[in-house]
Amino acid sequence: MIKANKDELIEVFQPKKNKLPSFQTVRRMLMAIDFKEFSIKFYNWASTRVEINENEWFSMDGKAIRGTIEGTNYNEFTNIVSLFSSENKKVLYTGKVEDKSNEIPMVQKMIKELGLSGINITIDTLHCQKKLPRLS
Repeated sequence: MIKANKDELIEVFQPKKNKLPSFQTVRRMLMAIDFKEFSIKFYNWASTRVEINENEWFSMDGKAIRGTIEGTNYNEFTNIVSLFSSENKKVLYTGKVEDKSNEIPMVQKMIKELGLSGINITIDTLHCQKKLPRLS
């Protein structure tokens, strides 16, 4: 990410000697940041760079993050749901799934909180259940 966006990062952050931080430095910094707050700020930033038009196609999907399993307990991992713009090929928002939950509540929360209306969203068949609450 740093190498691919070097010029824009240098323009935005204006580091001394045009030198950017290493992967390890960025990793330590991201581990110290509140995920939810960062996601909201990232969405606000991304939405200024990606125009969301009516009837545009987006996808939402949950993924377990590789390398977040601690010890031998495979039930403890980080799972995030992403909102992806198909037209722009960019992730606009990510939400962290609460422990011992699945992506259904997070997808519903994202649609409601981000005010996603008038667009087309593709999601897994997991969301096609009779007893899901209505979003309206």
